[in-house]
Amino acid sequence: MQPVASCFPEARSFNTSAAFHSLVAVLNSFRYQFSEDVLRLPAIKTSLIFSVGKQPVEQFRMIERHYFRNQLVKSFDFKFGFCIPGSTNTWDAVYSVPPLDDALIAEMIANPYETTSDSFYFAGNKLIMHNKALYSYVVEDRAQVRTPSQHLFGVLLRTRPPPNPIRGLTPF
Repeated sequence: MQPVASCFPEARSFNTSAAFHSLVAVLNSFRYQFSEDVLRLPAIKTSLIFSVGKQPVEQFRMIERHYFRNQLVKSFDFKFGFCIPGSTNTWDAVYSVPPLDDALIAEMIANPYETTSDSFYFAGNKLIMHNKALYSYVVEDRAQVRTPSQHLFGVLLRTRPPPNPIRGLTPF
């Protein structure tokens, strides 16, 4: 694992003790709760809104990996390309999700927050931010009314902005 200070140059002036690393991990961690139906969707629509600071961000990229009990379940690689300085950007995508085995889905539902993801954000080949998410899936009535877009695309997942600006990216 790469030390936080090398991933985030602005962190070099801070104490890089184990306590500091734990604090950074907590600040960039999120908990989500979804209906179990999400685990069976063939596609997901996602929306990412982010702002760029005074410097351009070249070759902006996000790699997202999803795990259950530390076993890789799915992996995605999104390339945004060039982001102009001072801009607020919205990236929307609909992407296919690999089908999950029913036994794995049952295990994921039975074990809240043991399904996790890591989102790695890069400018060029340099890691500029890492977010961790923990997921809980709840059993809901399958007869609930859904909008036409939910039938087509599943659910809208909105990525929360980071708690503070990091290397040219700022929360919206």
